[in-house]
Amino acid sequence: MKVNRSEFLIVLATGVGGALTFPSSLLAAGGSREPVQADLAGFRSLVDTVFRAAGPRGTVDLVLTAVEERTFGRPGDPVRSRQFSLEFRAADGTPLREGAYSVDHDQLGTFLLFVTPTRTDASGARFFRADFNQLLETPGATRRLQPPSRDTNGNEPPTRRSS
Repeated sequence: MKVNRSEFLIVLATGVGGALTFPSSLLAAGGSREPVQADLAGFRSLVDTVFRAAGPRGTVDLVLTAVEERTFGRPGDPVRSRQFSLEFRAADGTPLREGAYSVDHDQLGTFLLFVTPTRTDASGARFFRADFNQLLETPGATRRLQPPSRDTNGNEPPTRRSS
């Protein structure tokens, strides 16, 4: 099954909604794993560790090499966005196509991750990026975000019927 970026982001948004409701679902379960939150600080603590991606030709070891943060919005805005990217290096230079992969990590467990190839260095090592976006609410803000008036296909959302 091929998943494009738009479909992946929809699935990711659904997962984030569930994670906000049940944040413990982002913690590694059972065994001798130390729980790590799958957020900016959690991923920073995992730099130089191996993530195993189930690729089409077997498992590919991806080493987390960097975590980069970007925060958007001015202080006082009702909603700001924290974005961060993870940079991975394929341990053996194995190529992966852009797409969603089942990834396993000793501390995070198994989860779905969308990666994009970014570059190949002079030694032939291949690098990949995974992007995250987190909405941050400003305490005391009164303005609320309105739902979009149209979906990505230009359709109006269904109207609610009163019973």
